[in-house]
Parts: sequence; structure tokens; C-alpha cells
Amino acid sequence: MTIRNEIRLQKLPPPHSNIRIQRATEDTEASIRVRYPAEASTCTATLIFLCFMLNQLTEDIKDAMRAKDKVRLRTLRSLRAALQKKQIDGRDGSGEEAELSEQEVLTVIRKEAKQRKESIEQFEEGGRDDLVAKEQEELNVLEEYLPDPLSDEKLHAIIDDIIEETGASSMADMGRVMGPAMSKLRGQVDGGRVQQIVKDKLMG
Repeated sequence: MTIRNEIRLQKLPPPHSNIRIQRATEDTEASIRVRYPAEASTCTATLIFLCFMLNQLTEDIKDAMRAKDKVRLRTLRSLRAALQKKQIDGRDGSGEEAELSEQEVLTVIRKEAKQRKESIEQFEEGGRDDLVAKEQEELNVLEEYLPDPLSDEKLHAIIDDIIEETGASSMADMGRVMGPAMSKLRGQVDGGRVQQIVKDKLMG
């Protein structure tokens, strides 16, 4: 992820506190509420990532508007709308908008990126090079907000640990492994990739 904007964090609120990041552009105002884990009583990498990512989104929308960068502007506005929808969809009984964890924010961004990838495949099959280029440009923008993908080595190590912890030894134990695996890896890697690795290990 490209970091352009420096954020100085003087003092963090207590664990479970809400961090409301007000994001104002020239034509609209919006906010995204982010929560960080209870153990993050000090300045953690998770919190820094969230603050940098959301701050960059705000600043990049402003920069795109000033630069009249239509590709960047429409992509970031689309991402902002997706994040806001996630909040609205998660409202509780009181009508309060849902807070977004790091995992939830990343899941939304990955979903947006996946949609572009699928569109690229469809347009390539249809010979629509103009639309392929459009989707690729938007995908390039979205990928700036994602951390480096989880390596195969790291992913296999995590799954091996879960298999050992659960005592799984055959395909009959698939569910016992997939549950904790997806809980741990959701938002970091595609579920189909996890499922295939688990299957290969349990069948081997």
C-alpha cells in the first residue's frame, strides 16, 4: 500500500473506544467509524494501517478532484460508497451505524477489487479492450489500499497450525479446520484458496 500522508498519533483512546474519522470533500461530507482490538492499548500496526488507509482515501479524493483525474475520482468515490453501505447494512436495533474493523474494511476493498478482476475477464472474452483498460485502471487504484498479499508459505504455516490444533486428519474434519481458518484469514485471502489448501492437506 502506498502511503502518501503522514499522521501523527499523540495519544490513543482506551481499548474498545471508537475512532471517528471525519472525511470531508469539496462536495460532500462523510464519516467512517473504525474499531480496533482490545489488545491495542498502544500504537499498533493495525491502528496505524487503518488511520493511514482512511486518511489516504480522504486526501486522494481531494487530490483527484483538484487534478480532475476522473478514473481515480470515480474509483475512490465508489470505494467510499461501498464502505458507507457496509456501515449502514450493519446497523443495530438503535439505528446506530456499524463500526468497521480492519478486517471488514479490507474485505470491502478486496470485494471491490474482485469485481474489477471479474469484469476484466468478461470483457477480455468479449474482445472489449476499451472496457478492459477502464476496469484495469480502477483495479490499479484499489490495489494501492491493500496490504501485500499473504504469501503461500505464511498461509500454509497458518493452516498447518490449525490442523495440528484441531487434530484434523481426514476430509471428514474439513469443517473443523475451515471454521477457524476463515475466522483467522477472512479479509486476507480468498476463501476458495484456503479451501483448496485445506483439502489438499487433509487428502494427503
